[in-house]
Amino acid sequence: MKSLHIEEKLKYLTTAHGTRYLFGILVLITIMVAVFRIQEKTSYGIAFNEDQIVISGPAGTDVIAADYQSIRSVTLLKSYEAGDMISGISQKGLYYGRYENNVYGEYFLCVIPSIQSSIEIRTDSEVIVFNYESEKVTAALSQALSDLVLEKQH
Repeated sequence: MKSLHIEEKLKYLTTAHGTRYLFGILVLITIMVAVFRIQEKTSYGIAFNEDQIVISGPAGTDVIAADYQSIRSVTLLKSYEAGDMISGISQKGLYYGRYENNVYGEYFLCVIPSIQSSIEIRTDSEVIVFNYESEKVTAALSQALSDLVLEKQH
């Protein structure tokens, strides 16, 4: 009896209605895979470790890190100029990697382009510009990072 049940299902899937049902499932799976891939490409994380701040980007990109002891300034910027990408990614939802512009020369950038403000970290040898989540979160993060650097350096 089970073989008849399977045969009935196969017969249903070969009908016009069944084919549309199967096509709909395949489209849904394709959309879900695309969303996960886009999310992977546009997500990044910030970690405040014992000795350094670490910004980890999407899969296949380099980690950006700065030792607290080497940080010379933390500044909240109202705007930034991304410049040209040297390596990394540059897409609608995220600019991440090594960039070059007239202000810094070569520097690290990790920003969501729709957020105007950013945090500038100047170290002994590098400049890192990044933002996170929203204007308000970026501003709060800038103040918290300034306080943390002062604490770690004393």
